[in-house]
Amino acid sequence: MTYAAYMRVVGEMPPYYELAFALWGRDCDFDSDGDSDPYDSNCWRELTVRLRPELRERVVIDPLESDHDTLHIRASSVELLNATCRFLRATGAATPMTA
Repeated sequence: MTYAAYMRVVGEMPPYYELAFALWGRDCDFDSDGDSDPYDSNCWRELTVRLRPELRERVVIDPLESDHDTLHIRASSVELLNATCRFLRATGAATPMTA
């Protein structure tokens, strides 16, 4: 099952790896893919992070085609989704969207 939320980018994004560290700890082993270039960029919008070795815990962040600053966030658990949203909000990068 996938859980989803939308957030609006309102500031600089943290380096992508900081999200993995916030979710699974600084010593975590994770796989990632996205548009962060260079690796510590603060303006990425696409990211997939998965915890190794099983790769079952996963977060996917994509911008909407029609609005690059609206992020569609999906996670493999509600806990990961909530933690991702809390992290992006706490860093000042994004704010939750309401319908």
